[in-house]
Amino acid sequence: MIKRLFLAYLIAPAVPSLLDGLLSIARSTVSADAPLEAVHLFNPFLTIISYMCAGLIGIPLYLILRRHLGSTWWKYVLLGSIIGCVPALLLMMTVNNEPSGLGTGIVTIAAVIGPIYGAVGGIAFWIIGIAEQTGKDDYQALKE
Repeated sequence: MIKRLFLAYLIAPAVPSLLDGLLSIARSTVSADAPLEAVHLFNPFLTIISYMCAGLIGIPLYLILRRHLGSTWWKYVLLGSIIGCVPALLLMMTVNNEPSGLGTGIVTIAAVIGPIYGAVGGIAFWIIGIAEQTGKDDYQALKE
């Protein structure tokens, strides 16, 4: 159980960054014969923020969730979304004072995309570290 949780904390925060990298590759106009560099697969800024949020917020929330709220998949998606809002709140506190108005656009993008990436990280964590422990009913509910 502890090995699966460690693996989940190791992999799940990188999943939103990998998703972002794959989406940026899909949107780019790079030709098919161009070499795919590993730097395009992971957004380094998003990776750092994801691991910081998972370590500072995700671990305490997991301990609370495990003890008091149970371990159904939708709770991990919901809490992942909440964790994904944290970078937007931090940006709002630091960037919003710019007179150019550029800060509000960055905060808006972070507020919209952050919870989506957080939900992806939450479901990745649940699948890797929790799904097999909760029983077949919860896993079947995820498939439906």
